[in-house]
Amino acid sequence: MLGLVGEDRGGGRAGRATAESFRQLCQEEIAELSKYSVDAVASFCEEMREFFGPGPKPQKTEAAVIPMTDAETREFERRRIEYGEFNGTEYGDIPKKRLDYYLRKAEENARELARYLTNEKVAERLRQELEE
Repeated sequence: MLGLVGEDRGGGRAGRATAESFRQLCQEEIAELSKYSVDAVASFCEEMREFFGPGPKPQKTEAAVIPMTDAETREFERRRIEYGEFNGTEYGDIPKKRLDYYLRKAEENARELARYLTNEKVAERLRQELEE
């Protein structure tokens, strides 16, 4: 290594460093990197990745759902569903466990359905059906 970080993986500076102290160490040493060639810096970075490992896997984050206000809920419950077994029924009259099922199924199928509908042949059939 370039000597910017202790090489002793068990007790060296980097081995003992917490995230904050490592950040501080990097700030102190960043000026040193300009003294080295691009290849040397790339090699150093690769050694750092090997030393610290791949890190945590990115967490799948879902967009936060903002609950409806009471007024919005009352308005929504008066709307009528326009498809399926409850066609024409107000949302407020549909069993909540059934709405939850519909939501889970929609989430499960949305991406695959979008990919299907954007297939060239399927998209053309969809255009034709919409023109009818």
